[in-house]
Amino acid sequence: MASTSELRVEKLFSVKDMVCVVTGGGTGIGLMAAQALSANGAKVYITGRREEAVKNAAEAHEPTDNSGGKIIPSVF
Repeated sequence: MASTSELRVEKLFSVKDMVCVVTGGGTGIGLMAAQALSANGAKVYITGRREEAVKNAAEAHEPTDNSGGKIIPSVF
């Protein structure tokens, strides 16, 4: 059985210090998902078909606090 402190919403839905991969992260819904994950402390790798879009998205991301999140472009 979990302790009550482990059931707090901040812990249940936290992405802090997680590593995520978002495909199609250069634009649209993929970019919004990557930004949301990063803003909440995740290290996010974004991929996409267009190298320029992926790199621009990563460069434009500016975390507003010390959440520790970041967006890293990855083009195959």
